[in-house]
Amino acid sequence: METNLLEIAYKYLEKRKKASFSDIWKHVKKELNISPEHEEKVIGNLYTGMILDTHFFLKSDKLWYPRSQVSLDEIKSQVTSIAQDHDEEFDLSEDITDLSESFVEEETEDDEEDDDTIYIAEDSYDDGDQELDLDLNKKALQEEFQG
Repeated sequence: METNLLEIAYKYLEKRKKASFSDIWKHVKKELNISPEHEEKVIGNLYTGMILDTHFFLKSDKLWYPRSQVSLDEIKSQVTSIAQDHDEEFDLSEDITDLSESFVEEETEDDEEDDDTIYIAEDSYDDGDQELDLDLNKKALQEEFQG
């Protein structure tokens, strides 16, 4: 069903050139005749699918666009703006340094007490993992439905 959701949403978006998530959802809901008891799951699948699918792009104006309608320069500009806003809001460099130092101290103390070593594995799969800022996605969705 998720593929149908995204196909319907994309066709709608191609015709409109841009739309709010609320408008896209209303169209998909109507097209698929989604029952009230399934709305919560389906709307979540639609939003998640749109975030992950490269055919959709959410601009800072809180409207969705077909990716083909957005220039690479616009994308770079928005990503740079978000990164700068994020850096200004959350300067965690000191916290990370403090945490690293305390971890090293604890590790040294533990090494003196025990000879057991704990290794933390890193993801070495080349599977195209993408980090998602779910708080930003949730905030954008809440703002869209409130506005």
